[in-house]
Amino acid sequence: MLISGQAKDEAGEVVRATGAEVIDVYESILDEHDRRGDRSDTIICWALTAMSKLTIRVQGISDRVKEITEGFSDHANVEIQQRSCEYLKIFEAGKWDDAEI
Repeated sequence: MLISGQAKDEAGEVVRATGAEVIDVYESILDEHDRRGDRSDTIICWALTAMSKLTIRVQGISDRVKEITEGFSDHANVEIQQRSCEYLKIFEAGKWDDAEI
């Protein structure tokens, strides 16, 4: 909704964001939570999943999402590592790059 211009603020004004701005927010969340404990590991998993799903809907972000996701492929938490590697394998297959909504 932010990217398509369907989102509105409290005053009813249209709020827009670019795909890069959305990924910036996810990247800051991931950076912040990578330094914390167990509860943050769940947030990292959610953020990786959300970013991966966005690559279908938002053009021009997949390379950056892949790069960010690669950074978690050797994470200390095995679940985060696994999730990262699984998403990277899906990106390799190229199925999401050409998807049409």
